[in-house]
Amino acid sequence: TIQSGAKVTLNSGSELQVCGDLLNSGTLTTNSTATITMMGTTNQTISGSSSSSQYANLKVNKNSGYVIPANTIYVSNTLDLTKGLIKTGTYEINLTNSDTDAITNFSSASYIWGNLRRSIGTVPTVTVPNAGFENYGSGSSPANWTRTSNRSYLDNVNTPHSGSRYLAQYNGSSYTTEIYQTLSGLTNGIYTLKAWVISTGGQTSTYMYASNYGGSLIKTDITFSLTWKQITIPNIVVTNGQCRIGFYSSSSGGKYILADDVEFVYTGSIDYDYPIGDAGRYQRLTMGVTSDLNVSNVLGFFTWGTLSGTSGLPLVEGLNVFPYLAQDGYWTLEPNTTPAASARYNITLYLANYPGGSGPLTFAKRTNASSPWTFNNSSVVGDYSIKQQYGRSGFSTFSQIGIISGTPVSLPVTYLSLNGYATEEKQVELKWITSSEENSSMFNVERSSDGKTYTQLGSVVAAGNSSTPLTYSFLDSSPLSGVNYYRLNQIDRDGNGSYSKVVTVKIGQSSG
Repeated sequence: TIQSGAKVTLNSGSELQVCGDLLNSGTLTTNSTATITMMGTTNQTISGSSSSSQYANLKVNKNSGYVIPANTIYVSNTLDLTKGLIKTGTYEINLTNSDTDAITNFSSASYIWGNLRRSIGTVPTVTVPNAGFENYGSGSSPANWTRTSNRSYLDNVNTPHSGSRYLAQYNGSSYTTEIYQTLSGLTNGIYTLKAWVISTGGQTSTYMYASNYGGSLIKTDITFSLTWKQITIPNIVVTNGQCRIGFYSSSSGGKYILADDVEFVYTGSIDYDYPIGDAGRYQRLTMGVTSDLNVSNVLGFFTWGTLSGTSGLPLVEGLNVFPYLAQDGYWTLEPNTTPAASARYNITLYLANYPGGSGPLTFAKRTNASSPWTFNNSSVVGDYSIKQQYGRSGFSTFSQIGIISGTPVSLPVTYLSLNGYATEEKQVELKWITSSEENSSMFNVERSSDGKTYTQLGSVVAAGNSSTPLTYSFLDSSPLSGVNYYRLNQIDRDGNGSYSKVVTVKIGQSSG
């Protein structure tokens, strides 16, 4: 106990081991590397005023009992959950450090039973110096870029993609040239390199590349195009805080490439772990921010029990229908303010001991108990099989998250092949083979001149039910001049339809 008026200072690297309750009614000053460790064998209470309940590093290392805050606890550096649970009740553990590793060593034996609020940082943005090749450095060299010869230079003879200049790599006789710069101070993670280019083609070798990022050189060839086109190198996994980017050309004389508007974009996610649950139920959630939320913090907690309200169900995704809401609790994420319209984030659930239901399984979200369930334009990560980890990407709004289950939808027809042939009479014969059919009624044959707008030519009666291969055909006696696009609209006995792949046939030529 720190009495009112008393002062305690923890110096650099020091540790205060607490075996009983921690009552701070005075002043506790801790260095950023000092740690308070809760290590008693029974329940331990942390209490004090809001101003005195602020700690640089808090560690839980208990063989039994809980750490029970009597008010919200603020941790400015690291929360270390080596062993034991923090039971917050109506209060919170508030991590004011936005680093993704601000909480460590969590597991099914060490997590937060209650409310965890995490500060949220921003998605890294990278400015490529002189990305549009507008500025000169020393002599005629492009500013901020290093070149191996003056065959890499700024030019404006052609129309730039933007601005008033661009990079040119050219010479009247054979040449080899390279230009590059190293981007430093990067947040480790996944990036994409982009640039707009023009190329005459015919070079021995010409490409954009990324190197010195912690992995081997990655490149993409710059191919023929006399108009500006964008090229990209995705999935550059930076592990050392830097990346060298550049352009290389080796060519005979008279051939060139142009480059403009280089970008280096963070495309990974900033992952914030929420090791939360309740008594005996560890239900970890990870929120991966991919586009700035524009919020300061997000509160997360898990609620065990029956989840009411099925508005919005069933949800349909791919060949799966999800009509059932699992009655084993739910997660809640609550930002401190309304996120930006452009906000995007991913969710991964780790179901350590979640009963769930029969497959397929995924999860959905709703704003509150009176709102409908929705996928919120998110996409499933992986599959729907029964497992311990589920993910969805592309959420933009928040609140309750629940497991939903259902059954896969079987297609009434499974195709082995669909092909089209031009006959000597300048007609088109379509042939298709099905491997199985269930309650199939007919195949409507449709044709298009542009692959967008289709009209029905006729129908072929289906077998209905079959588990053996069946062959069908249809003759288009008056095909269009040029390319014809064909597809089948298979209709089952309850009136529902599904489309086949598209095949194209040109008189005298066929493809599938």
